[in-house]
Amino acid sequence: MQYSLNTPFYDTLWETFRLPTANRYKNRIEIKDSGDVYMSEINLAGFARSDVKITANDDQVTISAKNKERSQEYKINLYSAVSVDHITSKMKNGLLTLTLPKKGVTEKRDIEIK
Repeated sequence: MQYSLNTPFYDTLWETFRLPTANRYKNRIEIKDSGDVYMSEINLAGFARSDVKITANDDQVTISAKNKERSQEYKINLYSAVSVDHITSKMKNGLLTLTLPKKGVTEKRDIEIK
């Protein structure tokens, strides 16, 4: 499944697939804007830490979980808004938490015309 940092994407996704209400939020990724960082929680119950692989570039984070019984893959579009070098993750009781720090915003400065 592919997700974006912008919340309205979720509504479009769910309306497109028209999932039944009971299954609508089963595999949903929560992405919250917490000031300097985006926080994401992904339910990976049934997967061990060693079953999960996370890769990132400027545009996207990919989370792949695979064991003998099943596999899941999630993609989060970053739109170059996240400092990829500073992404951290932790997994506890099947819940993967990603911390996606926003890229630094520089202060306003004057540009000299040459």
